[in-house]
Amino acid sequence: MIAFLFKINPLFLRTVIMKGCDQMLFLMILSLYGSIVGSFAGVCGMRIVQKQSFYTGRSHCDKCQSVLKWYELIPLFSFLYLKGRCRTCQQVIPKEIFVFELFFASFTPFLWLTGNHHWRLLLFQFLLIGLLAVLAYIDIKIQLVPNQVHLWLMCLVLLNYQGIQTHIKGGLLIFVPLFILSWVTAEGMGGGDVKLFGSLGFVLGWKAILLIFSYAVFCSLPIAMYMKFYKGRDGVPFVPFITIGSCLFFLFNGR
Repeated sequence: MIAFLFKINPLFLRTVIMKGCDQMLFLMILSLYGSIVGSFAGVCGMRIVQKQSFYTGRSHCDKCQSVLKWYELIPLFSFLYLKGRCRTCQQVIPKEIFVFELFFASFTPFLWLTGNHHWRLLLFQFLLIGLLAVLAYIDIKIQLVPNQVHLWLMCLVLLNYQGIQTHIKGGLLIFVPLFILSWVTAEGMGGGDVKLFGSLGFVLGWKAILLIFSYAVFCSLPIAMYMKFYKGRDGVPFVPFITIGSCLFFLFNGR
């Protein structure tokens, strides 16, 4: 093995190492940007739940109201450095922020590694998952899908335009059956979930939304069965599973 390494052209070896380092550096930069967006998405979700504005006012501790310093706002690092507590009053920092940052820091490089190197499509997928992650948090906390989200989703069509017929077909193909099912059955899908699927179908097209629906149902069934038979509770927040289904679609089918 050592003899083989000595026979390799030094210039070729240097080129391979440099390309590998460049690729690693680029993925680290993507991960950094992902963690920043994840931090913002987490703050958006928390403030919407608390009925606060997420686009005005500086970041602060909810308990002592002290404005956070710049070094307390570094994604991932600040949470670990502060040991999950406010520097001023030692109030526990919600772990959801760290989870958001970690998820997006990990997910963003994987999107690139799937072979999706078109900036417009990558941006579209990134923004859509960010929006769905915020909605998932809101759904878990207060079981609500804000109506304003449908307007935000419509704006994303500009990054993924496939022809008006494709978009209309995608929206109607998933919305109409789910609406009828929720209207006929008392224990059907919630109205917010049905409208969200309709909007996603309009944005992504019928092929994508059917796959996402399949992924979401498959992932949610074990949790729903566990909650019903072991916890005695009917129904689980479904937007988190729509988010998971969308992530799986973009990772395995979204190129």
